[in-house]
Amino acid sequence: MYDKVKIRTWYNGYKWDLDGSTVYNPFSLLSFFVHNGTYQNFWYTTGTPTFLMKMCREQHMYKFEEVSINKDDLGNFDIENLKIIPILFQTGYLTIKSESILNSYILTYPNQEVRESYLRHLADTYIDSVSLSSTNVLQSLLKSLQTQDK
Repeated sequence: MYDKVKIRTWYNGYKWDLDGSTVYNPFSLLSFFVHNGTYQNFWYTTGTPTFLMKMCREQHMYKFEEVSINKDDLGNFDIENLKIIPILFQTGYLTIKSESILNSYILTYPNQEVRESYLRHLADTYIDSVSLSSTNVLQSLLKSLQTQDK
């Protein structure tokens, strides 16, 4: 039997309006069952938008747990003046969490799959190394913390 709560945490959460229901990522959910219930970042492996990562790095943006944005700005398609938050919303990296004051929404990651994948690839963009990955750096840091290496 599969853990429904964990599946929801990993693959559900997309929401395009405040009153709407959340939606599971169909590709990830099907991939989860094809891979016998293995929790993986299936959706993210279909294509990594490196330009989004580079924009976040250039604008020093990395925290997207609770981002406030005016409702009117979510539909921003000005190619000459791209804004990262509307693009992240339009591409599924952020979803509506709640409504805020002044005609604004609070956005957040839709689920665990997107959060983990996005942060890992963003860290790789910040590290910007052919020989190092965020996984290597994080494992090294964790090992140092566990051994109290100074």
